[in-house]
Amino acid sequence: MYAGGNVYFNGAKPYDGEKDFVEEEDHKINLSLMEKDGAYILDTNLYEFLPEIETSMISTELLGEAFEPEQKFENPDGSEILFDQDYFGEKREIRPLPGPFARKPEKAPLL
Repeated sequence: MYAGGNVYFNGAKPYDGEKDFVEEEDHKINLSLMEKDGAYILDTNLYEFLPEIETSMISTELLGEAFEPEQKFENPDGSEILFDQDYFGEKREIRPLPGPFARKPEKAPLL
């Protein structure tokens, strides 16, 4: 298993072989889902404390080959995968923010 570029809060721990992670122990992260005007809003203080870390865009090249089939991770048509969009389809930067969003939202509406 490979993992990296993750940030751990609220006592969560990385697995023993993980590289390039941050354990943030100074701040408690809160998450709540609220409904406002018929839309759901994720209310969190995560982005107040999310540190700047070196991350990489996830791609076929970065993922390498799957263990058992010894084949690359790719799209059904054989083209390379590049996870360059966030949860909402917004373009990610070359060094993406950890997590599902491309930028630090004040409040992220969920679909």
